[in-house]
Amino acid sequence: MSVFENSISEENSFILFLVGIALFFCGCASSPLSRYPDFVSKKNQSTSGLIMTDAVIVDEIPGDTGKVDLVENSKIARMCLNVLAGRLNEKGYHIDRSLVSSLGLVMNSNDVYKIVENENEKDEDIHSLGVASPPFYINNFIFSDSTVRQQLLTLYIRLLYIDHKKKYEPAIQIPEAAVIGKRLGGGLIFVLFVTGSNVPLSVRNGTEEANEGMASTKIAVEQISQVSTLLYILDGETGEVVWDDRVIRQGGIVHQEKLFEMLNKLLDELP
Repeated sequence: MSVFENSISEENSFILFLVGIALFFCGCASSPLSRYPDFVSKKNQSTSGLIMTDAVIVDEIPGDTGKVDLVENSKIARMCLNVLAGRLNEKGYHIDRSLVSSLGLVMNSNDVYKIVENENEKDEDIHSLGVASPPFYINNFIFSDSTVRQQLLTLYIRLLYIDHKKKYEPAIQIPEAAVIGKRLGGGLIFVLFVTGSNVPLSVRNGTEEANEGMASTKIAVEQISQVSTLLYILDGETGEVVWDDRVIRQGGIVHQEKLFEMLNKLLDELP
């Protein structure tokens, strides 16, 4: 399997927060296979597959911003690629390409985060870290010009905001998926988003002012960690969405073992 990727030396963005809430209430009343009854035939017709991922876990810190550890997020993205590629090939999906497309491409570019850029900065005081706005990384080897990067952004936004496809609804087609799919060699395209926030104990409990009539009252507010893994499968020739599924977890701390379990749950649903 060839890997197309470059090395990269308050809460998640508002966009990702809204996506997480929307997905939480969408629910999964029916299995993906019941919603995509033609998927098995599309799988059997496919002779190649590509996996793309965008992964960002934000570490909450005291104050009005968050911290993004690019070293750790890069490791998470590559771990996700390895897990998906291994399991998908075991299931007969012929994965021959994979890439970390980006980190934080669909996040609000107006937001500012503290950034850990290398291993040496992991233990530095938060106030000494540099800052940056999303996206934190784009695979410029593959998405080398602004037009292609805009097509990728449009594709990702449309995927994140499409409704959870219901039974008997018509197929969803995304033109940018066909353009990018043909550029990257066609076949089935697996797009995985990993988004979430880590809320350590030091910032988990806070207080919030009540309204003017209760100005002297403090209301306890508890933030909790959350993480979502969202998988979409596209036909790289037509741009049709042929599968969508997601797993969401709340509470605890986001770590690779939790993500490993979530990825395997997604993959267990695939025929």
